Amino acid sequence: MSFSKHIKCGLNRALIFFAYNPSAIFLIWALWLTSEYVLLGPFSYIRIHDEGDSFLPMMMKQALDFSGNGFYYWLSYAACGTDRLAAGYKILEIDSLLFLLFPGWLVYGTITFVQRFIAGYFTYRLCRDYLCLDLYPSILAGLVYAISYSSLLYGDAHHSILADQIFGIMGFPLVLWLLERSIERPGRSGYLLAAMAGAAVLFSSSFAVSIPFALPMILVWFILIRRQGSWKFLIIYSIFSSIILLGNVPLILAFIANAPLSHRAHWPLFGVLGGFDSGLATSISSGSSFIRRNSIYLLVGLAGLLWIRFNDRRYLIVTCTVIFCGTIASLVKPFWTYFVAPHIGFFSGYQFDRFYLLAPFFAALMVGFGLHFFMREKTGPLGESNRPKRRVKAQTISCLMVLLFLFSLSGVIKVQHAEQWLGGDSYAINYENPDLDHLSRIEDHQPYRVATVAHGLHPGFANAYGFESVDGYVTLYSFRYQNFWDEVIKPLTSNDSEIFNYFHNWGNRIYLFEPSDGVFDYKDNITFSDYYNLNLLSLANTRYIISLKPLINDNLTLLPSQMPSNVAGLGQGRIAQEVADNLQGRRLYIYRNDACLPRFFLANGAQVFENSSDLLDSLSHADLETLQNFAFLEAQSIRKTDADRLGFKHGNITLREYSPDRIHLGVNSTGSAILIITNSYSPYWKCRIGGAACPVFPVDGTFCGVYLNGGEMDVTLEYQPPYRSFY
Repeated sequence: MSFSKHIKCGLNRALIFFAYNPSAIFLIWALWLTSEYVLLGPFSYIRIHDEGDSFLPMMMKQALDFSGNGFYYWLSYAACGTDRLAAGYKILEIDSLLFLLFPGWLVYGTITFVQRFIAGYFTYRLCRDYLCLDLYPSILAGLVYAISYSSLLYGDAHHSILADQIFGIMGFPLVLWLLERSIERPGRSGYLLAAMAGAAVLFSSSFAVSIPFALPMILVWFILIRRQGSWKFLIIYSIFSSIILLGNVPLILAFIANAPLSHRAHWPLFGVLGGFDSGLATSISSGSSFIRRNSIYLLVGLAGLLWIRFNDRRYLIVTCTVIFCGTIASLVKPFWTYFVAPHIGFFSGYQFDRFYLLAPFFAALMVGFGLHFFMREKTGPLGESNRPKRRVKAQTISCLMVLLFLFSLSGVIKVQHAEQWLGGDSYAINYENPDLDHLSRIEDHQPYRVATVAHGLHPGFANAYGFESVDGYVTLYSFRYQNFWDEVIKPLTSNDSEIFNYFHNWGNRIYLFEPSDGVFDYKDNITFSDYYNLNLLSLANTRYIISLKPLINDNLTLLPSQMPSNVAGLGQGRIAQEVADNLQGRRLYIYRNDACLPRFFLANGAQVFENSSDLLDSLSHADLETLQNFAFLEAQSIRKTDADRLGFKHGNITLREYSPDRIHLGVNSTGSAILIITNSYSPYWKCRIGGAACPVFPVDGTFCGVYLNGGEMDVTLEYQPPYRSFY
């Protein structure tokens, strides 16, 4: 047999194998799409935006806290603390639990792989088993959805991998397939499978990101596309959705309890949009961007739809759903913001237009329909058409063209990821830095926090080492703390309107921002006080400050580096140095703040203000001695007689127990004092002194304060949110 015949025979065998084992196609495709996430081990690529800057280090820190303290409700890792569930972080999730057992890079890479496989394979199964599409179009539809979470295609729909989890948006095809199987199963076994599917979604999806949008789209699939309006379907859907909703009751209660006090409740209606007109223009631009980015897919889908003259109801509904999710949902946003948001209070900060996250799935179905129907000679019921050779060849050629496009697109994505990797988007360079690792291993019996100058760094990186931080990327935190942080960065924002608007109109990032004009790129060192208020950072228990560039301030002492002095690039040039940084570590400047105040201290005087704005203004101009000796209070927080009685000659505090939810202190004071605990104030912090309840009130604008009469006292603070009895 000739060499060419051997090649042809091998190809035929491969085609037969993959035709009978389509799961192998999606395993290979998922491995190819995610290879850079896992194959380099700890040096593997991670996506920074909405991943490495927030969810990934948070989950590693959450695992550390859980292994050391067990179950807890107060998330102490960022912004001086916030409610864990209200911020959207659940411990009892499949991927969260994996971080307890395996290295972060392995968990992250595995999740990306599993997501891509599930997204592709079960989209294929839906197309093949329930839409009755031809083999190759079904496979292509699956390949399209597996690659769909790329910013090259979907922009805003390229959402967080870890927030999406396994049964979130990318697991949507698997959820539909499980519910289809539940309907097919006889008797109680179908109801049991639906309950198991609901539990899987409950423990591996985001209530904020995916569930409110997936549940109605499940109805679109079954009622409009599949025409499953039977009583059995309604029972199965009720079982499925009830388990999800009831299981998320604690999270819903946490949001209701904390959102009115959060920064989100005070977002301006149009904020970054600027007004109704500019908001509408932005929405139109977003919709047109979706069309432009998905032009290939939409053309394939529309070609098939035109070919059959719109003569398939399901195909037409899928097309309409793509239009709704990809464009109309965005266009509704300014109308929602202008007419509805003013009347729903703190819910106005919720992004109700996130149906765009499901646009990739329905666009993939549209591709499958298009490839199935295009050039079909005679159409009868779906799957019963005549298939002459010319039509089969046309379909094969169309599928090959789409396949080549997907391979070329995956190549472009690989190049993009390689460039980002060189720029520092890797696991080891951010989470295995020798200096931060050494600092985290120094035993210290007193809690403290760190801060990060956000020039080439993100505050979330520090959380992966177990550090608590004053800054961070938090989806919901105290409005009081946002006002406090506004004073921290006022030296910068008073001269930088872009950063000012970004922080006030959105505000999820509590950063020591770099100037918007990029001036840090050209500075050899940074004069700290020109941009940030170190006294307020000291008040917030900031003991260390991390930076990529040298900082200048009399109270900052540079720590010796653990990096070998002979570490250098692998050769000459920028790329060689970037490779060396990724493999050997990146030099950081870590400073000890010699002015740092302790987490718990006693104030023997008070300055009382009629409103919070005057309080914060005075606080920002106070020297360190004043901050340590005086409590800055709003008038309603303390009685005048109590304020007049303040004063002591000697006082000390002994830390007896410290965990996220519980603080136990021994306090001895010769007179009346205010105990200041620099955790973010929440009305759900409860205090007991010698077993008797004592009120906790806001102090210094954002922290917790307790009035003490003096003497030797046993003080216990516990975080007791109202949903605690449910969870």
